[in-house]
Amino acid sequence: MDRDAPHLVDIVESARLVSAYLEGVSRDDFVRNVQLQDSVIRRLEIIGEAAGRVSAAVSAETPGDSVGPDDRHAQPDDSCLSVPSPSGRGLG
Repeated sequence: MDRDAPHLVDIVESARLVSAYLEGVSRDDFVRNVQLQDSVIRRLEIIGEAAGRVSAAVSAETPGDSVGPDDRHAQPDDSCLSVPSPSGRGLG
């Protein structure tokens, strides 16, 4: 558990920051703000990286889906590409 503590702190801190970044932000505002998108995406990357470093013992104690070696290279489906770009043309 001691070796997991820094990773768990990274997960909680990044989740807290994402929540703070998105407080009061509408979907439209988020879509138009590339800097905010980059900030949220980076924090989600940090969460994913830290989750991948948490020991199997701690992962097994965590409810819900766990992140395992097969999940680390999962590709998003095309539905995530349907968000309109700031230019209004869309990505997908």
